Amino acid sequence: MAARFDANGAAQTFAVGEADAETRFEIGSITKLFTSLLLADMVLAGEVALDDPVTDYLPDGALAQAPGITLRMLARHRSGLPGLPYNMFVGGSAFAPDQANPYSEFDEAAFLEWVEGVEPDAEPEAEFAYSNAGFALLGQALARAAGQPYETLLIERIVRPMQLGQTDFQKDGLVTAYANGDVTPPWDLAMLAPAGALVSTLEDMIAFGRIIADPTERWERHVAMIAADPVAAMGQAEIGLGLIQVDVGQQTFWLHNGGTGGFSTSLWVEPGTGRGAVVLLNSMDERSEPIAMWMLRRTRS
Repeated sequence: MAARFDANGAAQTFAVGEADAETRFEIGSITKLFTSLLLADMVLAGEVALDDPVTDYLPDGALAQAPGITLRMLARHRSGLPGLPYNMFVGGSAFAPDQANPYSEFDEAAFLEWVEGVEPDAEPEAEFAYSNAGFALLGQALARAAGQPYETLLIERIVRPMQLGQTDFQKDGLVTAYANGDVTPPWDLAMLAPAGALVSTLEDMIAFGRIIADPTERWERHVAMIAADPVAAMGQAEIGLGLIQVDVGQQTFWLHNGGTGGFSTSLWVEPGTGRGAVVLLNSMDERSEPIAMWMLRRTRS
């Protein structure tokens, strides 16, 4: 499924097979934008501050070998933490125990073991290094600060106020997903949920994309915060609080891509214009982001 939308409320959708605008897809790391907006919401409410040490919201003894990491660093992937928790690996090479659903047993006990023993790969703020583990830590720290499970907190504070009625963490009704041409099961991300566990539809992702591209008054400060003061990321890209920003020719795009075991997803918007593109593929055998970029670049108004 794919769609491009503009500031006038129009959206042109493209579907293959039996999928429609209400077909459910795992959206993978696009979830990180929702986690960033949750961070912004809690900052605006005075519940946390961007430069709070994340250890303020973790058990005593956490991150003993990685002090000084702030919520802002986690959201910018500049914490110095590795990409994945070390205790997800068996023999240093394979996920345990289900390779088709690799994160499913990373429960709270495993998470606490990780935060107590993790060693950083770099000093905080030294460099950009994309980290699913770091974003999971961010979301779980926010949940501890609020005294609610992350999934409940995100739905109550971001998803429902945005009126995204088909976006949640439930795996029922998902379209069949494929990897290497074979059917593959959904992913249960357990404590890594803040990095990529949401399920959504094309209809909801268009609505979410419109908010990012041209926010209403309700969300204007949230979007401004996650876009502000971007720093160097991969290649020529920059990143705010989880929001990737890139110039292509004369156009500036805000974006995030996602991928799980059988899904490839992309959300690209042109800020200030109300224009954007969403691509949801139920296969990891194809890349979604070139399609999103192509749709926006070819339809510039």
